[in-house]
Amino acid sequence: MRSSKLIELIKVLNKEELKQLDSFLRSPFFVEEKVVKRIYPLFKYLATLFPGFNEEVLVKENIYKNLFPNEDYVKGKLEKIMTLLYQTIKRFVVESYTQKSKEAIHDELKLAGFYRQKKLDKSFQRTLKQIRKRQDSIKKKDKNFFFNEYLIAKEYSEYESFYNTRQKDLNLPSTLRNLDIFYILAKQEYSSRLLSQDKHHVPLSVDENLIDLEDFLLLKKQKYLNIPLIKVYDLALQLLQNTEGKSVVKELNELIEEYKNEIPLEQLKAMQALCRNYSVRFYNEGNREYLQLSFDLYEKHLEEGFLYYNDGLLPSTIKNIVVLGLKLKKIDWVYSFLEKYKNKLVGTKHKKEVYHFNLASYYFAKKSYDEALRYLSETYEDWYYQIAARRLEIKIYYEIKSLLLDPKLDAFKIYIFRISKSKLTKLQKLGNNHFADVVRQINSPKTIGNADRIGRLIARVKNKKVIAEEEWLLEKLDDLN
Repeated sequence: MRSSKLIELIKVLNKEELKQLDSFLRSPFFVEEKVVKRIYPLFKYLATLFPGFNEEVLVKENIYKNLFPNEDYVKGKLEKIMTLLYQTIKRFVVESYTQKSKEAIHDELKLAGFYRQKKLDKSFQRTLKQIRKRQDSIKKKDKNFFFNEYLIAKEYSEYESFYNTRQKDLNLPSTLRNLDIFYILAKQEYSSRLLSQDKHHVPLSVDENLIDLEDFLLLKKQKYLNIPLIKVYDLALQLLQNTEGKSVVKELNELIEEYKNEIPLEQLKAMQALCRNYSVRFYNEGNREYLQLSFDLYEKHLEEGFLYYNDGLLPSTIKNIVVLGLKLKKIDWVYSFLEKYKNKLVGTKHKKEVYHFNLASYYFAKKSYDEALRYLSETYEDWYYQIAARRLEIKIYYEIKSLLLDPKLDAFKIYIFRISKSKLTKLQKLGNNHFADVVRQINSPKTIGNADRIGRLIARVKNKKVIAEEEWLLEKLDDLN
């Protein structure tokens, strides 16, 4: 009984939902009276056990005695009632969540459809006019807006079809247009999300039919590029499908700023994040001009409130801002930022660890290496932090000329190999391995005072398409020179 689907379903309800379920079960509109008589006693009994559900009390024989005190146990009788209650609660869940997710426009469209079928023309027209007024007041238009436009146009088309004189277009062009726009936006949104996931995580099995928009979009897209969100997604997809198109980042950022007041918040934040991610990526690949742009984007979006998630900042956001700020030598600014936002971290159970890691980065930038080591932890919840902390530790041991550097490099290489199978992209694996290899060579006695070897190492670092901590490595090589 402990693993019963019925108990599992009731357990996930909150107190308010349990009250609503009680009303639902007693409503003749939703549940037949003869059904209520069979299942309601069981529900009331289980409700008294909510939310703990003591296992001993939930033994079938005990429940049976409580429901049928003067009857002998009949195998299968309780199971049938439990199944019926379970099915009824599932209906309640569907009904309640449907009500919560309903848009007012969908209810009104159903009402308009009723009027149309009953030939109440004035009521139909009045209802559609109200719907049209609400739609026209919406400034930020996404795929859901155009889906509603399609539903409205379809309702008009059904109405016109009833009075078809063969001289009208039956509102079909408008229906098709809005269906096209909805489809384009949906295709663009989901394609960009899939491509983003593929770029920034372990490579996925990307369905070419999903991301190849040419089959349909080339036929329709140009006609609808006056729609801000389609125009923005068009550039975003160019960026996602062509990593060499670095100028697209700046162009996309300018376009976002131009249409910022016409793009729904969810899509706006997604596009801003795309600009930030690619700006940082291009900088990491050696394009120094993107360092200032990356920081400016983070600072601007922070000031405008677009970086917030559940009224706080995610650990990755904090780390990116700190890294960029320190690279630009904004050391005092970074410290003020950390102190201001250390209590506004969300998305982690280990807020102190995140704060301490970034504080370690700050102290490293100040060359306070003992302080930096003091704030580093052995383990982090986020694997991205785990890698960054291990790299920072290696850099500290190099700076203080510690004998622990070589063992730490060995452990780092093993760690990267281990997690590369499930968590790292090929580029991330290469970048971290190249970092470890170059540190080992810089630290080699053969390198000290050997100008030719140092020159070859500098060329090697610069020629690598991706290498972690590139600037720090070049700085150390310059120091040797």
